[in-house]
Amino acid sequence: ALLHQVTVLPITEKVANIAANLMLEHKTLSLPDALVASTCLHYNAFLLTTRRNVFDGVRGLRFV
Repeated sequence: ALLHQVTVLPITEKVANIAANLMLEHKTLSLPDALVASTCLHYNAFLLTTRRNVFDGVRGLRFV
């Protein structure tokens, strides 16, 4: 039921490039977290997370 409401967004080359730049700018950001953040930024999506502090300083990232 819940999975029917989820949209899977692809990790494109653009998303990967944004993630790489985020990792250069935020040295403590892991690759998986950078990919999550870059996907949200690229697709103008909100991020729902219990680990909001991990994404501190990522400009333009919006949270639910």
